Formats: sequence, C-alpha cells, structure tokens
Amino acid sequence: MPESTAREASNDLKHVSAMSSIETRIHSETSNLNLIPEWQTYPLMDNPSVAYALIAAYLVWVKFIGPTWMKDKPPYEFRMVMIVYNLFISALNAWIFYNFGMYGWFGRYRLRCEPIDFSNNEDALMMVYVCWIYFASKYIEFADTIFAVLRKKTHKFQNFTYFIIALLLPRF
Repeated sequence: MPESTAREASNDLKHVSAMSSIETRIHSETSNLNLIPEWQTYPLMDNPSVAYALIAAYLVWVKFIGPTWMKDKPPYEFRMVMIVYNLFISALNAWIFYNFGMYGWFGRYRLRCEPIDFSNNEDALMMVYVCWIYFASKYIEFADTIFAVLRKKTHKFQNFTYFIIALLLPRF
C-alpha cells in the first residue's frame, strides 16, 4: 500500500473513531429523552434500529446500488422535481426556524443550556413536535444525494465529511 493511501486510511479511521466517541457521548447525554412520553408516539423515535436501518439502506444505495444501476444509463433530468423539492425543503426549514423561535429561543428559552421541560405545557409539546419535524426532515434530505446519483453528479458525496454529516444528522 503506498504511503499516501495508508495515511488517508489512517486519517479516515481517526475520523470514524472520533465520530464514534461523539456518538457515544451524545447518546449518553440524550438517553433521558426516553422519559418524554410524547417522543414515543412519533415514528422513528421509539427504537433506534429503524433509524439505523434507514441510514444503512441510504448508504448502500448511494455508494453501491445507485451508481451500479446508473452505470449504462443516461443521467435523469429532474429540473421541475428539483425546483419543487428545493422550494419544499426551504419552506419546511423556514417553518422549523420560525417555530423554534416562537416556542423556544425568541420567547421562553434562552440561548444557553436549560433543563428539559417534561411538562404537558403547550409550548413544551410544540417544541417536541418541531424537534421531531427537524429530525424527520433530515431523512427527507437524503433525496439530495439520491437525485445526485440519478443525475450522475456523484462528486458531491464522495467527500468523507459529507457522509459523516449526512449520516449523523438524521440520528441526532
């Protein structure tokens, strides 16, 4: 193995190790979220196995199945679909930002760590809902990469950092 390839592999392993320790810390710090019964009523929240399965399926499709399937095909054109998709994602993110502000940062909460509100107060329940919408939107955003594969614009997701962000955000 050439020295530069070995160095790149070593760097990738360091990134994976660092991300694993970050994931472990985040999991341990957020494990008390299971105490909020409202979380359990939303899809993908009662068991992390489904979320991990979706992430694994996404990764396998984007790295192996999609490129193999598109190998001998012309790139698809999704101009109108992409316009509608981008407008939808922009509107959804604007709604999320607005509601985080209305039920959190601009009113009740400060921009510092605060204890979790376990009450059935309307603002707390709305914050739980908005957090779940944010979480679910990360799965919807997997479509970005799927569109890139179908359009044969794969340079976007060959970066290791892109994969870390794309794979970890939906889980946390």
